[in-house]
Amino acid sequence: MIIIKILGGLGNQMFQYATAYSMSQKFKVPVKMDLRGLYNGEERSRNTYELDVFGIKEVQAKKEEIFPFIRRSYLGSEKLYNWYKKWKKIVHYKELYYHYNNELDEQASPNILLRGLFQSEKYFINSRKELLNLFNFPPLSGKNKALQEELESNNAVSIHIRRGDYVNDKEYSKNIGTCDISYYYKAIDLIQSKIENPIFYIFSDDISWVKENLKINNECVYVSWNKGKESYCDMQLMSLCKYNIIANSTFSWWGAWLNTYPEKIVIAPNKWFAGWQYDTKDLIPENWIQL
Repeated sequence: MIIIKILGGLGNQMFQYATAYSMSQKFKVPVKMDLRGLYNGEERSRNTYELDVFGIKEVQAKKEEIFPFIRRSYLGSEKLYNWYKKWKKIVHYKELYYHYNNELDEQASPNILLRGLFQSEKYFINSRKELLNLFNFPPLSGKNKALQEELESNNAVSIHIRRGDYVNDKEYSKNIGTCDISYYYKAIDLIQSKIENPIFYIFSDDISWVKENLKINNECVYVSWNKGKESYCDMQLMSLCKYNIIANSTFSWWGAWLNTYPEKIVIAPNKWFAGWQYDTKDLIPENWIQL
C-alpha cells in the first residue's frame, strides 16, 4: 500500500494525495493515510481533514501498518534498520527538497510511506486525467450556482488575494508574506492586453482590504460569501473561470490547475516566499506565466 502523511489545509492535502494516488495507480495498490499530523490524541491541529469534499474517505492507516516504516529508533542502528527495510521490502521516503526530486521515482515502491509537501505537478502530471475526475467538487447551489452560470458565459478572470494568516500569523507574515499589490496590477494589465472584455472575479479572505487597495477599471465581482466549511467553493469557482491570477497559495494554485479551459492563461507570482529560502523552480507549471 501507499501511505501518505497528510498535513496542512486543502491545497496542501491535495498535493500530498495526488502524489500518493499517482503512485498507487502505477503499482495498482490502495492509498492509506497517516493523519497523526492532523490529530494529536483528542486534539486537532490548526487544520482538519478536507479531502472529503471530493468524496475521498478518511482512510487512516493502522498503527501496525505505519510502525514498520518508522521503527529505526527501536532497532538501534542505521545498518540494522536498512537491513530491516530490505527484508520487509518497504520504503520510508521523506522529502528532502521543496523542488521536484526524481529520486522518488527511483525509490517508488508498492509498499511505501511518503512524508513531504510534494508541491510540483511533476509528481503526478501523468495522472492528470484521473485526478481531474478524482478532485470533482459537489454540485454548486444557490448564489454559487448562479455565479457558475455567469462564469461560463463571459471572459471570467479569477483573482485570488490571500491575507488572513499570511498577515496575522507572525511566522507566516515573515516567511511567506503576501503578494505585492504591484504584482496584481501587472497581471491585470497583461490579461487586459490579451483578453477582450474581461470580467474580474475577486476571491479573498479580506475583501474590504481589496476594495480599498486594488482599483480595476474593468467590471469586478467580489466573491465574499463562502465561509468555513463552504470555503472550498471559492476554489471550485476559480477553476470554472477561463483565466486565473493566483496568489502565493496552494489554494488558488489548485483552482488554476483544475481549470480545463483549453486556452486558459494562468499568471503566478515569481516570488512565492518572503523569507523561506526554498527552490520553487518546479512549483509553477511551465505553461503558466510568472510575474
